[in-house]
Amino acid sequence: MQTLCWKNSDGLTKAVQQHLLKYHTNEYNEALKKQHLKQLLVTEVKPKIVELFTQAGFVTHLIQLISLDDQSINLVENLQFHKLMMYPHEDLLDSDIPHRQNIADGIYKHCEAEYAMMVDDMKKTLGCISTTSDVWSDTNLVAYIAVTAHYLKHNGKGDLMLCSQLIAFHPLKGSHSGRNLAQTFFNIVKKAGIINKLGKITLENTSNNNTPISKFAQSLHKIGIPFDADGNHIRCSPHIVNITVQTALK
Repeated sequence: MQTLCWKNSDGLTKAVQQHLLKYHTNEYNEALKKQHLKQLLVTEVKPKIVELFTQAGFVTHLIQLISLDDQSINLVENLQFHKLMMYPHEDLLDSDIPHRQNIADGIYKHCEAEYAMMVDDMKKTLGCISTTSDVWSDTNLVAYIAVTAHYLKHNGKGDLMLCSQLIAFHPLKGSHSGRNLAQTFFNIVKKAGIINKLGKITLENTSNNNTPISKFAQSLHKIGIPFDADGNHIRCSPHIVNITVQTALK
């Protein structure tokens, strides 16, 4: 039986690892298994695939850049950005770069498509779907509400996987009254198709959040869905700790 041994001095770990990955993949994986380091396993070496340029693909990549990196939509109107895009692509014309309205429309369409896939994914959940929600105001006193759904599903490999999906993040219209918050939350979970699958609801530990939960429960009861406002309401533990610390410091 052949024994593989290696040693390295300070600063060469990365180079040795890259050498093993490239020339001794199978032996390297076996060594990792014996050391219980499965998270470092290399399952396959994939060749680099060069994507052919298309106008649709170009717009998609621009949308991903702006969305994922939180860039301004006005980036595509910047003269230097146009020069940068055309510099490595001699066939790319200035008119090929979409304007901000095209990007905004594209972002909206991609958002709708992602939302539809998310809703379809939540239909496959194995049990109830719990939610966490928060309401806050920005520096201009514009109120926002965000709702995140949490659920379990099979990952296709025989294991369960915990999923968390942001199902709503938009301005809160109207007052912060319990009735309005309850109706807004009701509309969000109904649109997401999870109104019949709700489990626990986590809100801030403030007294005015008791009203939205009770009003929400009443709305569910009216359409024949059982829901226990007290049993299904989980108070936000970090907020409880924060209140406790502030009280102790007084």
